[in-house]
Amino acid sequence: MPVSIEDQHASVQELSGDTLTQDTYEMEGNKTKSVFFQFITLDSNASLVQRWVKAKPWLAESPSDDNNIPVQVASSTCREVFADRLYFMGRFELDPGHPEHRSTTSVVLRA
Repeated sequence: MPVSIEDQHASVQELSGDTLTQDTYEMEGNKTKSVFFQFITLDSNASLVQRWVKAKPWLAESPSDDNNIPVQVASSTCREVFADRLYFMGRFELDPGHPEHRSTTSVVLRA
């Protein structure tokens, strides 16, 4: 469903700001979510998407209303942004829990 220019602008402001919460974003029919999923289909938006995902890491895994995750529908350049966020060395999905071990020279995570 197309999103009006005004709603697109408001959604970009919301994604760029610090007031958007994961609970609000994940509500079904959220216009900001629709805009986000439209933006990630264009390679030209990769740097903007990268800033959003860095500030709000949960965006990389939050499904659309159609139950797609961003990496499934993103353009190739935006897909790399999500892969960098989701996978270690392009292969391993890291467990988001606490590290198994931490020292001054290393951190051990589950993959």
